[in-house]
Order: sequence, then structure tokens, then C-alpha cells
Amino acid sequence: PADFEIIAMDLPGFGLTGPHPKGIYSTEMSVQFLDDFLTKIGVDTFHLAGNSMGGGIAWAYTLAHPERVKKLVLIDAGGYPKESKKTISGFKVLQYKFLNPLITKITPRSIIKQSLAGTYVDQSFANEKEVDLYMDMICREGNRQVLIDRMKTPRVDRSSSIKNITHPTLVMWGAEDIIIPATHAKKFHKSLPNSELIIYPNVGHLPMDEVGEQSAEDVRRFLLDKI
Repeated sequence: PADFEIIAMDLPGFGLTGPHPKGIYSTEMSVQFLDDFLTKIGVDTFHLAGNSMGGGIAWAYTLAHPERVKKLVLIDAGGYPKESKKTISGFKVLQYKFLNPLITKITPRSIIKQSLAGTYVDQSFANEKEVDLYMDMICREGNRQVLIDRMKTPRVDRSSSIKNITHPTLVMWGAEDIIIPATHAKKFHKSLPNSELIIYPNVGHLPMDEVGEQSAEDVRRFLLDKI
């Protein structure tokens, strides 16, 4: 039998969930949405994992609702201020405000492909089927406006509060991540008083894709470990 039941969800503005009705994309909204969702489906306590922005929401949720989270898994997670202005092409385009009206109507496939390629070391993962999937999700009604609204949402640095998370935490990272560099993994590990760090060589922003079996086994071992 499986060791765990896995619950995956799309936050407002991602995948097929669609835009937030009020256009709100703050961390506080995401934390509240996640809490309401879990309450609605009757899940009281759980292990919580998140990648990238989802990782940032995961640790923020853990701080807000520590009694509900048993263990935390952070995968190339957001949380610390950027150390440089380097970014992949898709995000770079969003920074040009004069292009915003165009972005809501036209999404060049080439930009999606370049952005996806920037998340991987092994470029076989940025294949045409994967590009099609991302295109379909981004072109869902309202989602392109979300990209702009999210960029406009003020970013608040809450990294000083990370040290207050005492839950057992697994920090997993791709050594070659160019979106959130592995230096951030070491910051998390240093700040979190009860953490384990795994950095995967020759892997980018999405270890669960590039080293899927290994990363899944690492998470399984961590969650089953009696601490």
C-alpha cells in the first residue's frame, strides 16, 4: 500500500483554477486559500511541500498555522531577496509595463519554450508536449492577466521569520537553479533550526522532474523517519 495520500492543488491564477475573483495574489491570500481548502476537504494535520513560489507559501503557512503542519518540504523555495537581477526570458518580458496590454492577448510560444528551458539543465524535459501543457494553462481564460497582476503585487521580505519554524524541514535544491540559486538553500538550512539539506548536482529549478525518482525517495524517507 502507498505510504501517503498526496493532495495536489492549483492556487488561484495557476493551472485550471482560474483568476482570483478580486485579483488578489498576496502570500496572505494564498495561505488563507490553502487553509480554507484543507478545512473544506476535512484534512486537519498533514505534511506540507512546495516548490518555488509554492515553497514560499508553504513556509508562510507553517508559520501561520503551526499546529496543522507535521513536517515541511521546501523545493527550490522562494523566501529570500534576490541576489541579482538575472532572470529567464518569460519573467523579463513581464517587467516591461508597456507590453502588458499585448501580453493579455498574445503569448508567443517561443517565450514559453525559452522560459521552460531555463528551469532545466536536461533540456529533454523542455519538450514540445511540456510546452503545449504550459501554453494551455497560461492561455486559460484570465490567466494571462494574472501574470501581470502578480508582478504588480508588492513583495514583502519576511525572511527574518524563517528561523521561527521549528518543524522538521527538508530543504531540496537543484545545484544549477538559475531562478532561485542554491545559495538560498544554504540560507534556509542555516536559518531553520531543525532542517536537512539535499542539493542535487546538474539539476535546475525542478528536481521533482529532473531527478523524480531520487527526490521522491528522499522525501519518502524524510517523512517516514521518526524524529
